[in-house]
Amino acid sequence: MDPSAAATPPTVTADLLPAPQIGDGSTGSVGDAVKSGVVRDQVVVSDTVFVGGAFTKARPFGAGVGKSVVARTHLLSYDLKSGVLSDFAPTFNAQVRAVAASPDGARLYVGGDFTIVNGQKRSRLAAFDVATGALIGSFTPVVNKSVSAIAVTATAVYVGGGFTTAAGDGRSRSAAFAPTTGTLLPWNPGTTGGDVKSIVVAAGGERVVLGGVFQSLAGGAREALGMASVTPDTGAAQPWAVGSVIRNGEQQKSGILSLATSGDSVYGTGYATGTGNFEGTFKVRASDGAIEWIEDCRGDTYSVQPVGRVVYTAGHAHDCSNAGSFGGYVEPERYYRAIAFSDAATGTVLDRQTEFWSHAGHPSPSLLHWFPAMDTGAFTGANQGPWDVTTGGGYVLYGGEFRSVNGVKQTGLARFAVVPEAERKNPPTLSGAAMTPVLEAFQGTGVTLSWAANHDRDNSRLRYEVIRDGDLENPVFGTGWIESTFWQRPEIRGVDGGLDPGASYSYRIRTVDPDGNATLSSAVSYTASAGVLGAITDYDRQVLSDAPTAYWPLNETAGDVGYDWAGSNHLTAVPRRVVGIESVPGGRAGDFDGTDDFAVQSDAVSAPQVYSAEAWFSTTSTKGGQIVGFAHTRDAVNAAHDRHVYLTDDGRVVFGVWTDNAQTVVSPPGLNDGGWHHVVVTLGPSGLRLFLDGALVGSRAGDITAGVFEGYWNVGGNTVAGWPGAPSSDFVDGAIDNIALYPVVLSPAAVAAHFDAATSGTEPVPEPEPTPTPEPESPTVIARDGFERSTSSGWGTAESGGSWSVPGSGVSVGSGAGVLRLAPTEQRTAILGAVSAPATDTRMTFRLDQAPGTSPHYVSVIGRAIGSERYTARVILEPTKSRIDIQASGVTLATVGIASSAYAPGESITLRFEVTGTAPTTLRAKAWTGTAEPDAWQLTRTDSKAALQAPGSVGMMFYAGRPTTTTLSVTDYVVVRP
Repeated sequence: MDPSAAATPPTVTADLLPAPQIGDGSTGSVGDAVKSGVVRDQVVVSDTVFVGGAFTKARPFGAGVGKSVVARTHLLSYDLKSGVLSDFAPTFNAQVRAVAASPDGARLYVGGDFTIVNGQKRSRLAAFDVATGALIGSFTPVVNKSVSAIAVTATAVYVGGGFTTAAGDGRSRSAAFAPTTGTLLPWNPGTTGGDVKSIVVAAGGERVVLGGVFQSLAGGAREALGMASVTPDTGAAQPWAVGSVIRNGEQQKSGILSLATSGDSVYGTGYATGTGNFEGTFKVRASDGAIEWIEDCRGDTYSVQPVGRVVYTAGHAHDCSNAGSFGGYVEPERYYRAIAFSDAATGTVLDRQTEFWSHAGHPSPSLLHWFPAMDTGAFTGANQGPWDVTTGGGYVLYGGEFRSVNGVKQTGLARFAVVPEAERKNPPTLSGAAMTPVLEAFQGTGVTLSWAANHDRDNSRLRYEVIRDGDLENPVFGTGWIESTFWQRPEIRGVDGGLDPGASYSYRIRTVDPDGNATLSSAVSYTASAGVLGAITDYDRQVLSDAPTAYWPLNETAGDVGYDWAGSNHLTAVPRRVVGIESVPGGRAGDFDGTDDFAVQSDAVSAPQVYSAEAWFSTTSTKGGQIVGFAHTRDAVNAAHDRHVYLTDDGRVVFGVWTDNAQTVVSPPGLNDGGWHHVVVTLGPSGLRLFLDGALVGSRAGDITAGVFEGYWNVGGNTVAGWPGAPSSDFVDGAIDNIALYPVVLSPAAVAAHFDAATSGTEPVPEPEPTPTPEPESPTVIARDGFERSTSSGWGTAESGGSWSVPGSGVSVGSGAGVLRLAPTEQRTAILGAVSAPATDTRMTFRLDQAPGTSPHYVSVIGRAIGSERYTARVILEPTKSRIDIQASGVTLATVGIASSAYAPGESITLRFEVTGTAPTTLRAKAWTGTAEPDAWQLTRTDSKAALQAPGSVGMMFYAGRPTTTTLSVTDYVVVRP
């Protein structure tokens, strides 16, 4: 998953960080503000979180029932970074529903049901001095009923709720007051028919947007169902385009419950019960309300908060099929109360759920893989969990009446963050009996294991290990990274072989996430049967690790059946066997005669629209023939046939799909040379791709679909007449081996790994000895950049190694340095994507203009990057010391201190990182100041992380610590071949 892509921006982790709790922890009932309560609203001012709601008690994170309970009546605060409850403890005689800060952060405005604050009269509105916590005596506006929403500018405090008068004048559900004196202002939208629930000031202060359950403005003169935009001075209505599409507000059974603003956009959420047509989240242009996107998940949504490239919501989504995600009431939670979306529109609303309404065709965001579990509380009687979400300083904060988060007892407040504040300790969700595999005897002394994929709250990719007899250090089988969610759990299969007949074994499945967290299934016993097992090779294990839907290695010793090692859809009519691509004894292939031999699946399947197909072939024929393809019947001649991989008479490989006509990708000729050749083809969002012998040889963008019908995969021959470059024969005269099908597009790294797994142990065809070339006197340069250029945006093109990819702002080149200027907690990654190197030795010199303050700066060299996986060495500059570490995709493998004093701004540091070999990969790092490089490496480790055992790209990363904007200047960057 690419974190730089618009559809997959990184979220905070699902790890629950310390935060206070409301109530005393005992089991409460409806309206019991002592035992439990509810959080209604939150706002962050500097490093303090202010929390309003209905509660009278609070206690620290982790405190059990009745432990460390203190009085907090409807308003509390805590430290944003530590989650520690503060001493701020004003008293209210009724609940707080809204909190908001002045633009300068000096004042906190509070609204709700109360009439007494700190023993003084306040009519549902009050203000506090943030610095001292004192109630401000000069701000004493009066409204006659509850206040539910507040938005503040330098000149006005806009409020909404259920009131009908303000300062004795008629003000229906909305009014404005002077920020200092509380004097009633002329602003009067005249919202009628129901309460105002939310207010934001948008479009540079030119618009005040209201949301709620009202039906009109100006005392009923102008329709405004559930939301409206008005002027900031008088409250006169303004055009608001989304109001013609989202129609919530009738009979107070539907409405717009929350609004938020960021940049040039306004975000909102809705609910609908009997009336209305919207329950999800929308993003509109602030200038006119034009729709930017709609997410049409079903289930009321109570709050929204954009944070950079991610939008977080609180509610109870129970069907997100129109967002291309989970359907109705899917286990394990059924209701998903905290979810996240991309800020960018990435597709369109689907029409899978059209009961009551449809928004199909409107732009939509992507639902992101972030699913913390929150239960429901009893206080409101509405059977809900979170009611509010807000943000500050990179943290995402939820509030409500929930009683647990991710199974950990935690009442009313939850705090989440990105790394390094969050430690990413949240493990895969399922364990024990829920992950117990099914075991079946396999070709004599072998065993197959099958299980449904696990899922994880904040990782969509997991890998699996088969553990025999409790030996966690030596799994007998392992997979690569496999995509899964709680609503899509593909079946995974593993194998083990060479067992002793009659002996008993114990097997468990270990699930591992990218952060190294793991869970184990329950153990299941198996007694090995007798028989002769076809060879299980390293290549077989490599293929199975990538979770194919079908795999036919053709290693059987006899018979015309090619067993499916990834399922049960076996090939029939497999011809005689010959020695296969693998060099191990017993590695076999099918030998096809070029006349009428072909093998075909036993059972019909649906033709996939996203897939990869893989095979090995060897032939000297000049008549071509099909290697693998898909046809409507099990016969050799088919009217409906598609997804062909075939050889032409001159030895070219053609991969094609049929839309209105054949769309093909063609290789160079000469592959009918008698040698073994590896072919992989893929169809997916990027179009057609053709790989030969581990490398991409052709692609075709734009063609992303193929014929839709049911049929059978066939091997060795079928109808290809009429296709471009059609061969003289439909049937291959030669050997075919190790045919596999996958439900995903295999990555170039996976293709290369498969090729290497088969060829690493084979005897190559001898070639003439080349003329010896003298060893070069200096290392081969892979990439180099001295940044002797000037750019105002981006890093441009390196001296060697291609163009830098550095998404985000604050990126430039000048004065001999590549510059990254980042606000606290921001991160940038710079990649030279054109580089693909099996071994690298990187040396990078850099300096910073700010010393670390309250949290460290992290400067990293990326020595090998494959997709989102990477080996890195980091310099970690802490406030009083420095250290380096080595990481594999964010997991620290080793660390050591390098300085016991604080970093001096402007001091140059050189970081060197060497990455060599595969399975294992050796990683070595050192860092120094000045010009004298240490003789010894300061850190050395080996690692065999499967996703990183292939050539990769190179680059660097910078994370800026708190509390000051920091500039990194890279003055020299060199990568050589070790």
